[in-house]
Amino acid sequence: MSQEERERKQREKEVAEEKGGKQSTLFDFLGNNSEAPQDGNPLQTPSEDSCSKNGTSDFKEITTEAASLTHDPALNPALNKEEILQSWGNSCRECQKCSLYQQRTQAVFGEGNVHAVMMLVGEAPGADEDRQGFPFVGNAGKLLDNILKAISVLRTEIYITNIVKCRPPGNRLPYHGEVESCAYYLSKQIEIIDPAIIVCLGSLSTKSLIDSEAKITLMRGQWCEIGDRWYMPTFHPAALLRDPKKKKPVWEDFQQIKAYYDHINPKQT
Repeated sequence: MSQEERERKQREKEVAEEKGGKQSTLFDFLGNNSEAPQDGNPLQTPSEDSCSKNGTSDFKEITTEAASLTHDPALNPALNKEEILQSWGNSCRECQKCSLYQQRTQAVFGEGNVHAVMMLVGEAPGADEDRQGFPFVGNAGKLLDNILKAISVLRTEIYITNIVKCRPPGNRLPYHGEVESCAYYLSKQIEIIDPAIIVCLGSLSTKSLIDSEAKITLMRGQWCEIGDRWYMPTFHPAALLRDPKKKKPVWEDFQQIKAYYDHINPKQT
């Protein structure tokens, strides 16, 4: 069995164990020395107080321009939704639109349920993701798994991807041109999966998808409606590893996400 096959089987095993594993609690996520949010703060869903955007980021213009340059597998009536997304993934893995392809082990297109109600969008793959080919499998990914377990959401329920699909050298933030090169792939992922909720993990994701002038410290925790989707910006899990004080506000953000997710996606018992 190849190393890639062993890693894929291990990943499948970890996902399967989520269903039968011990339920994570708030304190599993926050840490034993952290305090829980004070009572009296009810879970919030999108409301009239939420922000409403007309898509002030560059994302819409970039993807519209790229559309004229890219063949769309969706034009093939013989393909179903999974096959269309897989076709885009294959195209992404062969992409050479920016210089990041020269140093990558592989492009990391995304992972999850093609029919997901919720999509999580990070910034770019790290070393572990570049090696294994899956998003959020390093230390930040393990923390994200804990967050999801704490709100009783399985990775198999949702879809996870990044703004940029190839690892930037030294894990630096992607340059604007690199974001532009990958924008159409993310646009097609959103179009095909059609999630009702998009969680923007970190500043780059928030600026790319909500507002190019956004400041994550000011916008996190606020629902933003763009078109027929609701966006929730929050800190990237890697930021929580650098600054554990950010864990509590992220937990509060994911409580809001959980409340709305359950509202529009009630689970059968």
